Amino acid sequence: MKAFPISLIMATQIFAGGQKSSTLSVTAFVRPAARLEVQSATSVTVGVTMYPNAQALVWTAAGSCGAPENPKIIPSSGIHNVSFSPEELQGKDMVCLASSDGVLRTSARLPR
Repeated sequence: MKAFPISLIMATQIFAGGQKSSTLSVTAFVRPAARLEVQSATSVTVGVTMYPNAQALVWTAAGSCGAPENPKIIPSSGIHNVSFSPEELQGKDMVCLASSDGVLRTSARLPR
């Protein structure tokens, strides 16, 4: 897991007119996650957080998500818009996502 150290400095005023300060260190762990939001029959918004060196594969499927067929590759974490052509959607009723490291896997139904 990737750790992000965050330092916060807090200062308080004492009634006698003096100052006191202290440092608080916080570590946050960001875990991989993925979300598919179907915008239309041909467009999906993908929100993904991945480990370094991982990629997300996004493809359309009929019935269930098997092995990726002609996947679109998302190379980095973030929010990405993915569009599919009518040929890519022919006979397909869902969109699938899997990360190249095998950590993430999700799917969503496409509107008919």
